[in-house]
Amino acid sequence: MKKLYPGILFLLMMCCWTQRSFAQNCQLLTAAIQTNESRCAATGSIEINPSGGTGSYKYKVEGPVNTDFTTSNSITGLSAGIYNVIVNDIVSNCTFIKKGVIVTGSYEDPRFGLEGIDVTCDNGNNGSIKVRGLQRGMAPFSYSIVAPSPTGAGTTNTTGIFQNLAAGDYSIQLRDSCGGIQTRTVTVNNYTWKIDSHTFTKFSCDSAAGAIKVSDNRGNVSTIHSISGFQYGFVKPSGDTTWFDKTDLRIGANGISSVVLVVKDPCGKVKKITAPLSFTPTLNNNVTISDKACTNFSAVVTGIKNFTNPVFSFYDKDNVLVTSNNTGKFTGLSYSKNYCIRAFDECSGTIISRCFIEQALPIFINKEVLISNKNCITFDAKATGLTGFTNPIFILLKNGIYMRNNTTGEFKNLEYGSYCMVSQDGCRDTSITQCFTVKPPVPRVDPVIIPSYVNCVDFGISVGGDSLTLPTYCLYDSAN
Repeated sequence: MKKLYPGILFLLMMCCWTQRSFAQNCQLLTAAIQTNESRCAATGSIEINPSGGTGSYKYKVEGPVNTDFTTSNSITGLSAGIYNVIVNDIVSNCTFIKKGVIVTGSYEDPRFGLEGIDVTCDNGNNGSIKVRGLQRGMAPFSYSIVAPSPTGAGTTNTTGIFQNLAAGDYSIQLRDSCGGIQTRTVTVNNYTWKIDSHTFTKFSCDSAAGAIKVSDNRGNVSTIHSISGFQYGFVKPSGDTTWFDKTDLRIGANGISSVVLVVKDPCGKVKKITAPLSFTPTLNNNVTISDKACTNFSAVVTGIKNFTNPVFSFYDKDNVLVTSNNTGKFTGLSYSKNYCIRAFDECSGTIISRCFIEQALPIFINKEVLISNKNCITFDAKATGLTGFTNPIFILLKNGIYMRNNTTGEFKNLEYGSYCMVSQDGCRDTSITQCFTVKPPVPRVDPVIIPSYVNCVDFGISVGGDSLTLPTYCLYDSAN
Protein backbone atom coordinates (compact mmCIF):
# COMPACT_ATOMS: atom_id res chain seq x y z
CA MET A 1 0.00 0.00 0.00
CA LYS A 2 2.79 2.38 0.80
CA LYS A 3 4.29 1.68 -2.56
CA LEU A 4 1.07 2.59 -4.48
CA TYR A 5 0.34 5.91 -2.78
CA PRO A 6 3.08 8.01 -4.38
CA GLY A 7 1.96 6.88 -7.91
CA ILE A 8 -1.72 7.72 -7.34
CA LEU A 9 -0.77 11.11 -6.00
CA PHE A 10 1.25 11.77 -9.15
CA LEU A 11 -1.63 10.94 -11.45
CA LEU A 12 -4.00 13.22 -9.57
CA MET A 13 -1.54 16.07 -9.85
CA MET A 14 -1.13 15.54 -13.61
CA CYS A 15 -4.89 15.54 -14.16
CA CYS A 16 -5.39 18.83 -12.36
CA TRP A 17 -2.53 20.39 -14.27
CA THR A 18 -3.99 19.31 -17.67
CA GLN A 19 -7.41 20.77 -16.91
CA ARG A 20 -5.89 24.06 -15.87
CA SER A 21 -3.83 24.06 -19.10
CA PHE A 22 -6.88 23.51 -21.35
CA ALA A 23 -8.88 26.14 -19.62
CA GLN A 24 -6.12 28.56 -20.23
CA ASN A 25 -5.85 27.51 -24.01
CA CYS A 26 -9.56 28.40 -24.87
CA GLN A 27 -8.41 32.01 -24.80
CA LEU A 28 -5.90 31.14 -27.46
CA LEU A 29 -8.41 29.47 -29.83
CA THR A 30 -8.98 31.64 -32.91
CA ALA A 31 -9.58 31.24 -36.65
CA ALA A 32 -8.83 32.98 -39.90
CA ILE A 33 -11.98 33.42 -42.02
CA GLN A 34 -12.08 33.71 -45.81
CA THR A 35 -15.35 34.18 -47.72
CA ASN A 36 -16.21 33.48 -51.34
CA GLU A 37 -18.92 35.44 -53.14
CA SER A 38 -22.32 33.89 -53.71
CA ARG A 39 -22.48 34.37 -57.46
CA CYS A 40 -25.79 32.57 -57.82
CA ALA A 41 -28.73 32.03 -55.52
CA ALA A 42 -26.68 30.08 -52.88
CA THR A 43 -23.13 29.43 -54.05
CA GLY A 44 -21.15 31.36 -51.50
CA SER A 45 -18.72 29.66 -49.10
CA ILE A 46 -16.68 30.32 -45.95
CA GLU A 47 -13.18 28.90 -45.49
CA ILE A 48 -12.19 28.48 -41.78
CA ASN A 49 -8.55 28.05 -40.70
CA PRO A 50 -8.43 27.63 -36.88
CA SER A 51 -5.35 27.93 -34.65
CA GLY A 52 -4.52 27.87 -30.95
CA GLY A 53 -6.40 24.65 -30.29
CA THR A 54 -5.74 20.93 -30.19
CA GLY A 55 -6.11 20.51 -33.97
CA SER A 56 -9.37 18.60 -33.84
CA TYR A 57 -12.31 20.90 -34.73
CA LYS A 58 -15.87 21.05 -35.95
CA TYR A 59 -17.54 24.03 -37.63
CA LYS A 60 -20.96 25.57 -38.36
CA VAL A 61 -22.45 28.89 -39.43
CA GLU A 62 -25.56 30.78 -38.46
CA GLY A 63 -27.24 33.40 -40.64
CA PRO A 64 -29.31 33.39 -43.84
CA VAL A 65 -28.31 29.74 -44.03
CA ASN A 66 -27.86 27.69 -40.81
CA THR A 67 -25.72 24.58 -40.92
CA ASP A 68 -25.01 21.72 -38.53
CA PHE A 69 -21.53 21.05 -37.22
CA THR A 70 -19.18 19.53 -39.71
CA THR A 71 -15.52 18.63 -39.53
CA SER A 72 -14.94 20.24 -42.97
CA ASN A 73 -13.48 23.71 -42.65
CA SER A 74 -15.17 24.77 -45.93
CA ILE A 75 -18.86 25.46 -45.61
CA THR A 76 -20.58 25.89 -48.99
CA GLY A 77 -24.05 26.50 -50.39
CA LEU A 78 -24.38 29.85 -48.68
CA SER A 79 -26.49 32.71 -49.96
CA ALA A 80 -25.30 36.27 -49.61
CA GLY A 81 -25.64 37.76 -46.12
CA ILE A 82 -24.07 38.17 -42.63
CA TYR A 83 -23.07 35.04 -40.74
CA ASN A 84 -21.73 33.94 -37.33
CA VAL A 85 -18.92 31.38 -37.71
CA ILE A 86 -18.61 28.90 -34.81
CA VAL A 87 -15.46 26.79 -34.28
CA ASN A 88 -15.50 24.07 -31.61
CA ASP A 89 -12.34 22.30 -30.40
CA ILE A 90 -13.45 18.69 -30.14
CA VAL A 91 -10.79 17.75 -27.54
CA SER A 92 -10.94 20.77 -25.24
CA ASN A 93 -14.54 21.68 -26.03
CA CYS A 94 -13.38 25.24 -26.42
CA THR A 95 -15.52 27.38 -28.77
CA PHE A 96 -14.55 30.33 -30.94
CA ILE A 97 -17.29 32.54 -32.43
CA LYS A 98 -16.63 35.04 -35.22
CA LYS A 99 -19.59 37.37 -35.73
CA GLY A 100 -20.43 39.58 -38.70
CA VAL A 101 -18.83 37.50 -41.41
CA ILE A 102 -20.14 38.83 -44.72
CA VAL A 103 -20.70 36.63 -47.74
CA THR A 104 -21.08 39.00 -50.62
CA GLY A 105 -23.32 38.48 -53.65
CA SER A 106 -25.97 40.34 -55.63
CA TYR A 107 -27.61 37.56 -57.66
CA GLU A 108 -31.24 37.99 -58.70
CA ASP A 109 -33.32 35.85 -60.99
CA PRO A 110 -32.93 36.91 -64.65
CA ARG A 111 -35.55 39.02 -66.40
CA PHE A 112 -35.95 39.63 -70.16
CA GLY A 113 -38.43 40.62 -72.86
CA LEU A 114 -39.05 39.50 -76.42
CA GLU A 115 -39.63 41.27 -79.71
CA GLY A 116 -41.51 39.37 -82.39
CA ILE A 117 -40.74 40.49 -85.94
CA ASP A 118 -43.61 39.48 -88.19
CA VAL A 119 -43.43 37.42 -91.35
CA THR A 120 -43.21 39.57 -94.47
CA CYS A 121 -43.56 36.83 -97.10
CA ASP A 122 -46.88 35.32 -98.08
CA ASN A 123 -47.38 32.46 -95.58
CA GLY A 124 -43.59 32.55 -95.32
CA ASN A 125 -40.95 31.62 -92.73
CA ASN A 126 -38.93 34.80 -92.53
CA GLY A 127 -40.20 35.93 -89.15
CA SER A 128 -37.76 36.41 -86.28
CA ILE A 129 -37.55 36.85 -82.52
CA LYS A 130 -35.08 38.98 -80.57
CA VAL A 131 -34.42 39.03 -76.83
CA ARG A 132 -34.73 42.55 -75.44
CA GLY A 133 -34.13 44.16 -72.04
CA LEU A 134 -32.08 41.44 -70.34
CA GLN A 135 -31.67 42.17 -66.62
CA ARG A 136 -30.17 40.39 -63.61
CA GLY A 137 -29.12 36.77 -63.68
CA MET A 138 -25.55 35.59 -64.14
CA ALA A 139 -23.75 35.28 -67.47
CA PRO A 140 -23.29 33.36 -69.65
CA PHE A 141 -26.88 33.00 -70.85
CA SER A 142 -28.49 30.61 -73.29
CA TYR A 143 -31.81 30.92 -75.07
CA SER A 144 -33.96 28.13 -76.46
CA ILE A 145 -37.18 27.78 -78.42
CA VAL A 146 -39.31 25.38 -76.39
CA ALA A 147 -42.65 23.70 -76.92
CA PRO A 148 -45.30 24.64 -77.74
CA SER A 149 -43.83 26.53 -80.68
CA PRO A 150 -44.74 26.07 -84.36
CA THR A 151 -41.15 25.76 -85.63
CA GLY A 152 -37.60 25.57 -84.31
CA ALA A 153 -38.38 23.84 -81.01
CA GLY A 154 -35.08 22.81 -79.40
CA THR A 155 -33.02 25.49 -81.15
CA THR A 156 -30.56 27.05 -78.66
CA ASN A 157 -28.11 29.92 -78.93
CA THR A 158 -26.39 32.55 -76.83
CA THR A 159 -27.47 35.59 -78.89
CA GLY A 160 -31.20 35.51 -78.24
CA ILE A 161 -31.90 35.98 -81.96
CA PHE A 162 -33.97 33.40 -83.83
CA GLN A 163 -34.59 33.78 -87.54
CA ASN A 164 -36.40 32.07 -90.43
CA LEU A 165 -39.49 31.43 -88.35
CA ALA A 166 -43.01 30.72 -89.50
CA ALA A 167 -45.91 32.60 -87.98
CA GLY A 168 -47.30 31.51 -84.61
CA ASP A 169 -46.98 31.75 -80.82
CA TYR A 170 -43.48 30.99 -79.54
CA SER A 171 -42.08 30.17 -76.09
CA ILE A 172 -38.49 31.26 -75.45
CA GLN A 173 -36.63 29.93 -72.41
CA LEU A 174 -33.60 31.64 -70.82
CA ARG A 175 -31.04 29.84 -68.70
CA ASP A 176 -28.15 31.53 -66.84
CA SER A 177 -24.96 30.11 -65.40
CA CYS A 178 -26.59 29.75 -62.01
CA GLY A 179 -29.34 27.55 -63.37
CA GLY A 180 -31.92 30.32 -63.31
CA ILE A 181 -34.74 29.62 -65.79
CA GLN A 182 -37.26 32.08 -67.18
CA THR A 183 -39.75 31.53 -70.03
CA ARG A 184 -41.54 34.18 -72.07
CA THR A 185 -44.00 33.98 -74.98
CA VAL A 186 -44.25 36.12 -78.09
CA THR A 187 -46.36 36.10 -81.25
CA VAL A 188 -44.96 36.27 -84.76
CA ASN A 189 -47.83 37.33 -87.03
CA ASN A 190 -48.39 35.84 -90.44
CA TYR A 191 -48.51 37.78 -93.70
CA THR A 192 -50.80 37.02 -96.63
CA TRP A 193 -51.80 38.86 -99.78
CA LYS A 194 -53.99 38.22 -102.78
CA ILE A 195 -54.95 39.65 -106.14
CA ASP A 196 -58.49 40.94 -105.68
CA SER A 197 -59.34 42.17 -109.15
CA HIS A 198 -58.23 44.08 -112.21
CA THR A 199 -59.71 46.78 -114.40
CA PHE A 200 -58.00 45.91 -117.67
CA THR A 201 -59.85 46.70 -120.87
CA LYS A 202 -58.80 46.98 -124.46
CA PHE A 203 -59.33 50.55 -125.59
CA SER A 204 -58.01 50.25 -129.12
CA CYS A 205 -57.04 47.64 -131.66
CA ASP A 206 -53.57 47.17 -130.20
CA SER A 207 -53.62 48.69 -126.69
CA ALA A 208 -55.08 47.88 -123.29
CA ALA A 209 -54.84 49.57 -119.91
CA GLY A 210 -55.96 49.03 -116.35
CA ALA A 211 -54.87 48.49 -112.76
CA ILE A 212 -54.20 45.44 -110.61
CA LYS A 213 -55.81 45.54 -107.15
CA VAL A 214 -53.85 43.72 -104.45
CA SER A 215 -54.72 43.62 -100.74
CA ASP A 216 -53.00 42.09 -97.73
CA ASN A 217 -54.06 41.01 -94.24
CA ARG A 218 -52.68 44.24 -92.78
CA GLY A 219 -55.21 46.46 -94.54
CA ASN A 220 -53.01 47.63 -97.42
CA VAL A 221 -54.66 48.05 -100.84
CA SER A 222 -52.43 48.64 -103.84
CA THR A 223 -54.87 50.90 -105.67
CA ILE A 224 -55.13 53.23 -102.64
CA HIS A 225 -51.56 53.23 -101.34
CA SER A 226 -48.66 51.35 -102.87
CA ILE A 227 -47.50 48.27 -100.97
CA SER A 228 -43.78 48.51 -100.30
CA GLY A 229 -41.59 46.21 -102.36
CA PHE A 230 -44.36 44.87 -104.61
CA GLN A 231 -44.01 44.75 -108.39
CA TYR A 232 -46.71 44.43 -111.02
CA GLY A 233 -46.47 43.26 -114.58
CA PHE A 234 -47.77 41.17 -117.46
CA VAL A 235 -46.58 38.25 -119.54
CA LYS A 236 -45.93 39.05 -123.18
CA PRO A 237 -46.99 36.62 -125.92
CA SER A 238 -43.29 35.75 -126.25
CA GLY A 239 -43.28 34.52 -122.66
CA ASP A 240 -41.19 37.38 -121.29
CA THR A 241 -42.49 39.26 -118.24
CA THR A 242 -42.37 43.04 -117.96
CA TRP A 243 -42.33 44.44 -114.40
CA PHE A 244 -43.35 47.84 -113.01
CA ASP A 245 -43.41 49.42 -109.56
CA LYS A 246 -46.94 50.77 -110.05
CA THR A 247 -50.33 49.08 -110.34
CA ASP A 248 -51.50 51.09 -113.37
CA LEU A 249 -50.28 49.46 -116.56
CA ARG A 250 -50.62 50.08 -120.26
CA ILE A 251 -49.76 47.21 -122.52
CA GLY A 252 -49.58 46.34 -126.19
CA ALA A 253 -52.48 44.05 -127.05
CA ASN A 254 -52.38 43.64 -130.79
CA GLY A 255 -53.90 40.34 -131.81
CA ILE A 256 -54.49 39.00 -128.29
CA SER A 257 -57.78 38.36 -126.48
CA SER A 258 -56.37 37.94 -122.95
CA VAL A 259 -53.28 38.74 -120.92
CA VAL A 260 -51.69 37.13 -117.86
CA LEU A 261 -51.20 39.74 -115.12
CA VAL A 262 -48.57 39.00 -112.46
CA VAL A 263 -47.70 40.39 -109.02
CA LYS A 264 -44.45 39.72 -107.14
CA ASP A 265 -43.88 40.40 -103.42
CA PRO A 266 -40.51 41.37 -101.87
CA CYS A 267 -39.78 37.70 -101.17
CA GLY A 268 -40.06 36.81 -104.85
CA LYS A 269 -43.40 35.01 -104.61
CA VAL A 270 -45.44 35.53 -107.78
CA LYS A 271 -49.20 35.28 -108.18
CA LYS A 272 -51.09 35.70 -111.43
CA ILE A 273 -54.53 36.31 -112.87
CA THR A 274 -55.78 36.16 -116.45
CA ALA A 275 -57.55 39.23 -117.76
CA PRO A 276 -59.76 38.88 -120.85
CA LEU A 277 -59.22 41.64 -123.38
CA SER A 278 -62.41 42.08 -125.28
CA PHE A 279 -62.49 44.66 -128.04
CA THR A 280 -65.30 43.24 -130.13
CA PRO A 281 -66.81 45.55 -132.74
CA THR A 282 -70.55 45.95 -132.21
CA LEU A 283 -73.52 47.66 -133.87
CA ASN A 284 -77.10 48.18 -132.80
CA ASN A 285 -79.28 45.36 -134.04
CA ASN A 286 -81.60 47.55 -136.08
CA VAL A 287 -80.85 50.08 -138.78
CA THR A 288 -82.25 53.54 -138.00
CA ILE A 289 -84.60 54.91 -140.65
CA SER A 290 -84.96 58.68 -141.18
CA ASP A 291 -85.80 61.36 -143.76
CA LYS A 292 -88.81 59.43 -145.00
CA ALA A 293 -90.25 61.14 -148.08
CA CYS A 294 -92.80 60.23 -150.71
CA THR A 295 -90.58 57.87 -152.65
CA ASN A 296 -87.38 57.44 -150.66
CA PHE A 297 -85.79 57.45 -147.22
CA SER A 298 -82.39 57.34 -145.45
CA ALA A 299 -80.85 54.51 -143.38
CA VAL A 300 -77.91 54.58 -140.93
CA VAL A 301 -76.25 52.02 -138.68
CA THR A 302 -75.91 53.20 -135.04
CA GLY A 303 -74.22 52.07 -131.85
CA ILE A 304 -70.85 51.79 -133.58
CA LYS A 305 -68.36 50.61 -130.95
CA ASN A 306 -64.80 49.26 -130.99
CA PHE A 307 -64.31 49.69 -134.72
CA THR A 308 -60.93 50.63 -136.15
CA ASN A 309 -61.08 52.47 -139.46
CA PRO A 310 -64.51 51.02 -140.29
CA VAL A 311 -65.81 50.69 -143.85
CA PHE A 312 -69.59 50.48 -144.35
CA SER A 313 -70.75 48.86 -147.59
CA PHE A 314 -74.29 49.08 -148.98
CA TYR A 315 -75.71 46.06 -150.87
CA ASP A 316 -78.98 45.78 -152.77
CA LYS A 317 -81.43 42.89 -152.85
CA ASP A 318 -79.25 41.04 -155.35
CA ASN A 319 -76.22 41.29 -153.03
CA VAL A 320 -74.56 43.75 -155.37
CA LEU A 321 -72.34 46.41 -153.81
CA VAL A 322 -73.88 49.79 -154.46
CA THR A 323 -71.60 52.13 -152.49
CA SER A 324 -69.32 52.38 -149.45
CA ASN A 325 -68.45 55.06 -146.91
CA ASN A 326 -67.00 55.60 -143.43
CA THR A 327 -70.16 56.98 -141.83
CA GLY A 328 -72.65 54.14 -142.16
CA LYS A 329 -75.41 56.46 -143.50
CA PHE A 330 -77.04 55.98 -146.90
CA THR A 331 -79.68 58.27 -148.46
CA GLY A 332 -82.21 58.28 -151.33
CA LEU A 333 -83.27 54.66 -150.81
CA SER A 334 -86.42 53.33 -152.45
CA TYR A 335 -89.20 51.71 -150.47
CA SER A 336 -90.18 48.03 -150.47
CA LYS A 337 -86.73 46.67 -151.31
CA ASN A 338 -84.32 44.47 -149.36
CA TYR A 339 -81.00 46.08 -148.41
CA CYS A 340 -77.95 45.14 -146.31
CA ILE A 341 -75.27 47.33 -144.73
CA ARG A 342 -72.01 45.51 -143.96
CA ALA A 343 -69.57 47.03 -141.45
CA PHE A 344 -65.92 45.95 -141.77
CA ASP A 345 -63.41 46.38 -138.87
CA GLU A 346 -59.83 46.82 -140.03
CA CYS A 347 -58.29 45.60 -136.74
CA SER A 348 -60.06 42.30 -136.22
CA GLY A 349 -61.27 41.68 -139.77
CA THR A 350 -64.80 41.36 -138.40
CA ILE A 351 -67.77 41.92 -140.72
CA ILE A 352 -71.19 42.70 -139.22
CA SER A 353 -74.27 42.77 -141.46
CA ARG A 354 -77.55 44.54 -140.80
CA CYS A 355 -80.30 43.82 -143.36
CA PHE A 356 -83.65 45.57 -143.62
CA ILE A 357 -86.65 46.48 -145.77
CA GLU A 358 -88.69 49.65 -145.37
CA GLN A 359 -92.25 50.27 -146.53
CA ALA A 360 -93.73 53.66 -147.29
CA LEU A 361 -96.13 54.82 -144.63
CA PRO A 362 -99.73 53.88 -145.49
CA ILE A 363 -102.10 56.80 -146.07
CA PHE A 364 -104.60 57.13 -143.24
CA ILE A 365 -107.17 59.65 -142.03
CA ASN A 366 -109.71 59.51 -139.23
CA LYS A 367 -113.01 58.12 -140.44
CA GLU A 368 -115.16 60.98 -139.16
CA VAL A 369 -114.72 64.62 -140.06
CA LEU A 370 -114.40 66.77 -136.95
CA ILE A 371 -117.42 69.16 -136.62
CA SER A 372 -117.00 72.18 -134.33
CA ASN A 373 -118.12 75.74 -133.66
CA LYS A 374 -121.79 75.06 -134.46
CA ASN A 375 -123.98 78.13 -134.19
CA CYS A 376 -127.37 79.14 -135.42
CA ILE A 377 -126.33 79.38 -139.07
CA THR A 378 -122.86 77.84 -139.66
CA PHE A 379 -120.30 75.31 -138.45
CA ASP A 380 -116.64 74.28 -139.04
CA ALA A 381 -115.34 70.98 -140.49
CA LYS A 382 -111.81 69.53 -140.32
CA ALA A 383 -110.00 66.38 -141.49
CA THR A 384 -107.90 64.83 -138.65
CA GLY A 385 -105.52 61.95 -137.96
CA LEU A 386 -103.60 62.21 -141.22
CA THR A 387 -100.55 59.93 -141.66
CA GLY A 388 -98.59 59.02 -144.78
CA PHE A 389 -99.71 62.06 -146.72
CA THR A 390 -97.24 64.14 -148.72
CA ASN A 391 -98.33 67.70 -149.53
CA PRO A 392 -102.03 66.80 -149.46
CA ILE A 393 -104.84 68.85 -151.09
CA PHE A 394 -108.33 68.86 -149.52
CA ILE A 395 -111.37 69.48 -151.81
CA LEU A 396 -114.81 70.36 -150.41
CA LEU A 397 -117.96 69.35 -152.34
CA LYS A 398 -121.58 70.20 -151.46
CA ASN A 399 -124.18 68.01 -152.97
CA GLY A 400 -121.51 66.87 -155.44
CA ILE A 401 -120.62 70.39 -156.50
CA TYR A 402 -117.08 71.76 -156.03
CA MET A 403 -116.95 74.56 -153.52
CA ARG A 404 -113.25 75.18 -152.66
CA ASN A 405 -109.96 73.48 -151.66
CA ASN A 406 -106.97 74.10 -149.36
CA THR A 407 -103.91 72.37 -147.92
CA THR A 408 -104.99 72.39 -144.28
CA GLY A 409 -108.08 70.22 -144.40
CA GLU A 410 -110.04 72.73 -142.31
CA PHE A 411 -113.14 74.56 -143.67
CA LYS A 412 -114.88 77.24 -141.62
CA ASN A 413 -118.33 78.88 -141.59
CA LEU A 414 -120.12 76.25 -143.62
CA GLU A 415 -123.88 76.40 -143.93
CA TYR A 416 -125.75 73.41 -142.64
CA GLY A 417 -126.26 70.64 -145.18
CA SER A 418 -124.56 67.65 -146.84
CA TYR A 419 -120.89 67.72 -147.88
CA CYS A 420 -117.99 65.51 -149.04
CA MET A 421 -114.29 66.19 -148.33
CA VAL A 422 -111.79 64.62 -150.73
CA SER A 423 -108.19 64.28 -149.36
CA GLN A 424 -105.67 63.85 -152.19
CA ASP A 425 -101.99 62.82 -151.58
CA GLY A 426 -99.54 65.12 -153.37
CA CYS A 427 -97.09 62.27 -154.11
CA ARG A 428 -99.04 59.09 -154.63
CA ASP A 429 -102.18 58.83 -156.78
CA THR A 430 -104.34 58.22 -153.78
CA SER A 431 -107.40 60.03 -152.40
CA ILE A 432 -109.84 59.45 -149.56
CA THR A 433 -113.42 60.80 -149.61
CA GLN A 434 -115.36 61.54 -146.41
CA CYS A 435 -119.05 62.57 -146.68
CA PHE A 436 -121.02 64.08 -143.86
CA THR A 437 -124.31 65.90 -143.14
CA VAL A 438 -124.66 68.53 -140.46
CA LYS A 439 -128.08 69.79 -139.35
CA PRO A 440 -128.77 72.99 -137.45
CA PRO A 441 -128.74 72.44 -133.73
CA VAL A 442 -132.12 72.03 -131.97
CA PRO A 443 -132.52 74.43 -129.06
CA ARG A 444 -132.88 72.59 -125.78
CA VAL A 445 -133.58 73.63 -122.22
CA ASP A 446 -132.86 71.36 -119.30
CA PRO A 447 -136.16 69.79 -118.20
CA VAL A 448 -135.36 70.09 -114.50
CA ILE A 449 -134.52 73.39 -112.91
CA ILE A 450 -132.44 73.14 -109.78
CA PRO A 451 -132.27 76.08 -107.38
CA SER A 452 -128.83 77.62 -107.35
CA TYR A 453 -129.26 78.71 -103.75
CA VAL A 454 -131.91 78.66 -101.01
CA ASN A 455 -132.06 80.62 -97.73
CA CYS A 456 -134.71 81.60 -95.19
CA VAL A 457 -135.84 84.61 -97.24
CA ASP A 458 -135.54 83.72 -100.94
CA PHE A 459 -133.88 81.41 -103.49
CA GLY A 460 -132.35 81.60 -106.95
CA ILE A 461 -132.49 79.45 -110.09
CA SER A 462 -130.18 78.84 -113.07
CA VAL A 463 -131.53 77.53 -116.37
CA GLY A 464 -129.22 75.41 -118.56
CA GLY A 465 -129.54 74.21 -122.13
CA ASP A 466 -127.89 73.71 -125.53
CA SER A 467 -127.95 75.24 -129.00
CA LEU A 468 -129.53 78.43 -127.72
CA THR A 469 -128.81 81.61 -129.66
CA LEU A 470 -129.39 84.85 -127.77
CA PRO A 471 -132.15 83.26 -125.66
CA THR A 472 -134.71 85.27 -123.64
CA TYR A 473 -135.89 83.73 -120.38
CA CYS A 474 -139.35 84.58 -118.84
CA LEU A 475 -140.26 83.74 -115.25
CA TYR A 476 -143.98 83.12 -114.43
CA ASP A 477 -145.54 82.66 -111.00
CA SER A 478 -148.26 80.13 -110.15
CA ALA A 479 -151.02 82.44 -111.37
CA ASN A 480 -149.30 82.55 -114.77
